[in-house]
Amino acid sequence: MNTKCSALNKQIMIKQILRYMYPIYILEFTHRGINRRLLVKKFDRLRPHYIKGITTDNERFAFKSKTPMDYSIIEYHSNN
Repeated sequence: MNTKCSALNKQIMIKQILRYMYPIYILEFTHRGINRRLLVKKFDRLRPHYIKGITTDNERFAFKSKTPMDYSIIEYHSNN
């Protein structure tokens, strides 16, 4: 029973270390009147008029607007 607990603790610790090294963010923003939500692993540029980065699916995205976009960034925490 004790080895089961230590194995579980090791898995949790490894997940926490990986999440620290490679964080994932939830980006919520409004672009041209449409509310959007993306899982992002890296931001290349984050300005009110221009948002650019890479999603968790390794797809590049870029959103540009003449009017400033409202956005919020939240760090993603899985329940596992």
